[in-house]
Amino acid sequence: MIKTRHPDYELFTTSTHYARNVSCADCHLPYRTEGAEKFSDHHIRSPLSDVSNTCSVCHRWSEADAVKQVITIQDKYKEVLARGKSALVKAHFDIAACMQAGAKDEELTTVRDDLRYAQMHWDFVASSNGAGFHAPLESQRILTTALDRAAQIRLACARILAKHGYADEVVYPDYSTKDKARGTVNKFLSGEAPSLLKAN
Repeated sequence: MIKTRHPDYELFTTSTHYARNVSCADCHLPYRTEGAEKFSDHHIRSPLSDVSNTCSVCHRWSEADAVKQVITIQDKYKEVLARGKSALVKAHFDIAACMQAGAKDEELTTVRDDLRYAQMHWDFVASSNGAGFHAPLESQRILTTALDRAAQIRLACARILAKHGYADEVVYPDYSTKDKARGTVNKFLSGEAPSLLKAN
């Protein structure tokens, strides 16, 4: 897998704020005054911790409305992020199920390449610190690309499974918590992978 870390600037350059010449410091290092002296606050943090000196400098909304707008954007982002994660996790297991059904490496080359592509797109957005806010439209576009590619992978895996005589559902392990997911990963790493195919 190709991993991306903290692509916040790259995402930000596609945003409305960037197009309006807003800098990182405008939101994350807002100006303060002490007496007649004006200086930037060097406590880097979320703009929501000081809305009156960040968002409200440009937006003539109430603080409550500004916070609501940010949370709405981030909630929508988190929804698509979670859907993408679920689809990608299942795509990983679908490929493993194909292997358990007898598929050879050459049959899986395309779906593995596609999974690497989809996973990289999801990671690109998931690893950013803005939770989708730095560039909402671009974040959603990238996540949708990952989600669409994951769906194509899963469909291709269903065809590969059918080719090998398996037409039932894949049995996904319980990965609902970090500990359960780690336990499943460890089983695969130790060569004791759980069966992902229903017994005949």
